[in-house]
Amino acid sequence: MAKKNFDGDPGGLIGDAMFSVIKPLYKEGEKAKRARRAPRRRYYYAPEPKVSQKKIVFSVLADAIRNAGAFFSARDLYYATRPLCYADWE
Repeated sequence: MAKKNFDGDPGGLIGDAMFSVIKPLYKEGEKAKRARRAPRRRYYYAPEPKVSQKKIVFSVLADAIRNAGAFFSARDLYYATRPLCYADWE
């Protein structure tokens, strides 16, 4: 039951009653605002440029074919390519 005698600001009481009804919608809206914001990311170092393994292999492939010999198998080519790729990687 409602109070018949109340002390205080009637506008404040009405506002409090309205906000108690709207509060779940308000919280949901604030959560949606936070979700839309891009998260802050701090980088303390400059990321190194990425080079794919495929580019490295194709850059050393001509030298590896020369190192593999005249008649070579896939295994020979692999073992000729591997040290050149590691040297180029670093």
